[in-house]
Amino acid sequence: MGIRGLTTFIANRSSQYLESYELHDTYLVVDGNSIACQLYKWHCKCNDCFGGDYDKYAAVIKNFFQLLSDCNITPLVVFDGAYEKRKLKTVYSRMRNKISASKDLNSVTEGRISVFPLFLRELFVDIVTTLNIKCLRCDFEGDSESAELARTLGCPIVSFDSDFFIFDVLYIPFSTMQLRLRKRKNVNYLVCEVYRIEKFLNSFGGLDKINLPLLAALLGNDYIKKSAFSVFYRQLKMHKTKQNEQQTQIKSVIVWLKNETPESALRKILGRYKMNHRRTLARRIEKAIGAYQSGESHICSYFNIEKVGDKRGKIIVPKPEDVEDLGQGELEEGEIEDEMSSSEELTPDEPEIEESIPVLKSIIPNFFRENYKKCQYPPSFMDMIMSSTYYFIPLIEDYSLEPCHKISWEIVAAIYKILTSPKTRPLFCVMRNEFSNIKRSPVPAYDREVPKLQELEHMTQQNAQQVLLQILKIDKSFERFPKSWQLFLIAINYWVTNTQKIDLPHVYSLILCAIMLNHVDTKVGFYRSTKSFLSKYNSHNEPAKPSTSTKNIPEALSAIDLSNSVSCAKTLIDYFQMDAKMRCYVKLFDRGIVHDFAQLQSCLLHIKYLNSLLNFPFPNFTISEFYDGTFLYNMTANLRKRTDLKGYMGILLGKCPQILDAFELMAEEIENRVVFNAGRHEPPRKRKKKKKAISHLPETELFSDVSDEEYVFDSNNKFSLLSFVNK
Repeated sequence: MGIRGLTTFIANRSSQYLESYELHDTYLVVDGNSIACQLYKWHCKCNDCFGGDYDKYAAVIKNFFQLLSDCNITPLVVFDGAYEKRKLKTVYSRMRNKISASKDLNSVTEGRISVFPLFLRELFVDIVTTLNIKCLRCDFEGDSESAELARTLGCPIVSFDSDFFIFDVLYIPFSTMQLRLRKRKNVNYLVCEVYRIEKFLNSFGGLDKINLPLLAALLGNDYIKKSAFSVFYRQLKMHKTKQNEQQTQIKSVIVWLKNETPESALRKILGRYKMNHRRTLARRIEKAIGAYQSGESHICSYFNIEKVGDKRGKIIVPKPEDVEDLGQGELEEGEIEDEMSSSEELTPDEPEIEESIPVLKSIIPNFFRENYKKCQYPPSFMDMIMSSTYYFIPLIEDYSLEPCHKISWEIVAAIYKILTSPKTRPLFCVMRNEFSNIKRSPVPAYDREVPKLQELEHMTQQNAQQVLLQILKIDKSFERFPKSWQLFLIAINYWVTNTQKIDLPHVYSLILCAIMLNHVDTKVGFYRSTKSFLSKYNSHNEPAKPSTSTKNIPEALSAIDLSNSVSCAKTLIDYFQMDAKMRCYVKLFDRGIVHDFAQLQSCLLHIKYLNSLLNFPFPNFTISEFYDGTFLYNMTANLRKRTDLKGYMGILLGKCPQILDAFELMAEEIENRVVFNAGRHEPPRKRKKKKKAISHLPETELFSDVSDEEYVFDSNNKFSLLSFVNK
């Protein structure tokens, strides 16, 4: 949720409210949505402008959980679910901000502007489930569920959300967590700082903790804006501080609450409003404070833990009719109308989700609910079921072109029909329009037959595969490839078929990237810096072993050895880094390439969703094993310059024959199966330069000595033959 200004208020007084803590030998509740973002923001050195370096992000996530394991910490990860209506204004605002940032992001602004990639949370979930870490996806927002779990276990919770300053839990702000293993005697631990609610209360002379939910409401959160309490703030005695107005108000509210009970405070607040506004405000205050009070929750039973209730007791909002009228203070009636309507401002045309919640269990099969809790499905499935709305995550793309996500409309429409059939309510999507504004638009209905949701539980794998391929209008899967590659290649097929610009340089880059991430990295280790790689392998001069000449793709990939991997890494590792010149000259940044791969990412995400809904007829893929945006951009830009792609690949991979062999087998198979709408690849024509006058040099200068290095003929370079002239 987030309480306006409270994180800054605590941070400015960290010595008072936070204490040093050694984290080890304990359960740890992890706020999954928050930590996924914080790990990327503070610990992942990625080039955001290329759409996502997922291999680098995956390494950061794995390192985080390895550190927890080394300290004998058992993580319990809790993820948020669908959006509640109170969150929609925040959702729209964040989408607008992300679109604005994405438009300004390029190779020069990289570093100053940060934009989360499309698969950020999806990859975090994939790694959590792959590592067999216990996790749960809540139906809706998970803050109160996480707090209840931490309170029951008596363990800390790690997040970066100011709401946890209000919950009565041991809270570790992620910003205080040092991700470096410390050792003391026989104990491994992580250094961090912990917030204890008692220290906060005592610093104000014994503020009653039961008042904290009311404090959160008065400061403003997702349920209610602070502007709804303008009458209250105009009459509140302000305590002098050196901070800004917001920080001064926070301290003044806390001091005021110290001498009030919840009932007396609420009567003084509500009594300033006339009855019609009083009822509205009372109802919204009740919702705002209810978010912090223990209610009906099944999270503890899900983790087989006996629930412990919140000892604070609950705040009862007095009935508006029983509140004494204290007058309206300084505000006129019209001003009150403005403040209340401003506070109640909601995103238009959205259905009321809260009214649908009681119906949830009756319309969703048990197997679906269980799979949803286990994070097999994304939260967007619940959005589609509950509100008939799908929120497309903004992409880093070319905003002068049609939105990249349009390529996935039919897939999303098919998913929606499976989830909601036989209902006929139309699906709406929220995404950018051609003017880069957020718009809620109807998605054309999927007009083919699909199985009903109830039928999926007992559907055979073969039938589910046929359903997926029929929806994507693809005849066959890629049986000759390793099973872990097949869904990824199906997505590439769909992408190439449904666009006009994709050609061989894009696909060759994807094959090379996948070989690097799946096979070369496993042999040489994870290196993305040329300097660090060469410090270990520069002296490795063992000749690469020849290829096995097999025609079997899995066998060719399995045959790749260390010597070939080292040679390949020496050749290609620079492609994982941005060209230094590009950081200075925005003209060198080709947003068109980024746009092409943004379309692919949209296909990958939504085909992955469809596959999960059909209970994984094809093995799931993890994006970090196939996709590094920097590598794909650099390699595609390089290959587009070449006239003879196959000849150039022979030169590029000439020193690693096993990898060249595997690459050629895969490239041939894909070219035989996929129809490219872009036609034959042709490099861009270069502008003709004016001929310069030829100076007549002495013969001795024309035939100066050259080194006796070995020459290689490059068919892509028309001047390459000059290297064979007898000098």
